[in-house]
Amino acid sequence: MSKVLIVDDEKAVAEVICKFLQRAGLDASCFNYPREVLMLITEQKLQADVLLTDNDMPGMKGIELIQKVKEYIPGVKTILISGYPVDPEKLRSVGCDRFFLKPVGVFFLAELIPALLAGEK
Repeated sequence: MSKVLIVDDEKAVAEVICKFLQRAGLDASCFNYPREVLMLITEQKLQADVLLTDNDMPGMKGIELIQKVKEYIPGVKTILISGYPVDPEKLRSVGCDRFFLKPVGVFFLAELIPALLAGEK
């Protein structure tokens, strides 16, 4: 089962996405603090197949989180979601696999994640 980490500082948003992805058959866990996820990855060797993160969060941008997570889990697939545009060159430079402007539907994410893991465009 694919492990998905969801990071969004809006607790309700993270929980809704997480519960929906779990019902869709994915092993999803949600977090509200980027540094918490990073600590679990670096200190407790938490592994993931997909990192789905908001960009605008206090303490650390999602794009920075992607860059740091990829240092520890090089093969992780990453999805960045933001309410604001992000420079495409910056996305490429950190190895972001997909970027979407909010709002993004949970049905779409439930279809996207398996396709991303299967290597589909």
